[in-house]
Amino acid sequence: MNIEKETKRFLIGFIKKRLNSIIQLLKKDISAFRNNSYHNLRVEIKKLNACFLILDVNPRTNKLLKTIQIIFKKSGKVRALQIAINYLKNTNSKYLDELNWYLKKQLIQAKKEFDEIKNKEINNQKIYKLIKNKLQEKSTESIKIKYFGQEKKAIVLTQQLCRMNSNKSIHELRIMIKELENYIKILPFLFTEIKPKKIALMNDLLGKWHDDISIEKMILKYIHDYKTSKNKHLFLLQLCHSLNQSANRNLKRCYNIKLHKRISTTN
Repeated sequence: MNIEKETKRFLIGFIKKRLNSIIQLLKKDISAFRNNSYHNLRVEIKKLNACFLILDVNPRTNKLLKTIQIIFKKSGKVRALQIAINYLKNTNSKYLDELNWYLKKQLIQAKKEFDEIKNKEINNQKIYKLIKNKLQEKSTESIKIKYFGQEKKAIVLTQQLCRMNSNKSIHELRIMIKELENYIKILPFLFTEIKPKKIALMNDLLGKWHDDISIEKMILKYIHDYKTSKNKHLFLLQLCHSLNQSANRNLKRCYNIKLHKRISTTN
């Protein structure tokens, strides 16, 4: 098997599948969109973005991919509110009625904003042309070197975060780990020497950290925007404290995971 041709053929097919899945999901009427529809859409866009990063195309700044990234952002806002509302369903208290109303009102607006953007045209042909041009510049060796470079950055950042607990830096690490996981999922035949369980666990823990921090942020904004009774205010602050503790526990578990010490096959 010619690994160069196989890798390039696989990437083209994988990207085409992702784009087709995204377009099919976006064709659904907004009334047919369920919680898992937004989740599935975001998963497909994350996989597509990972492919572009492999090809050294920044999906967040490339004009050709702008519509897809706006859709990703708008669907992310919907998804975050859905997760927050589901979380509050499991917390039984009379103090949460108004907060639920506040979040559901925001969810309606977020879905409206998503519906306004979801039918914008995505130019498949130009994207395919971009892929083919970029693949001419890539080799399997350059892809592997980039992976191990990202892994090295993730290891260094994890060590730094043990001493410096910055939400912005943790989010940066989360993006890196997701990229590493997607490399292995997309091109498993290039990374047969790597066991992906540690990276998958790190990604899961950082995802839970992100959910906890996002919900806490929403509750704090509600407290800021609305006057509440003393008892209700105290209850909501305690809920925020509980979310913060949960986030920190997940981070601590994340920091204890040792990624591969071998950084590159070529140094």
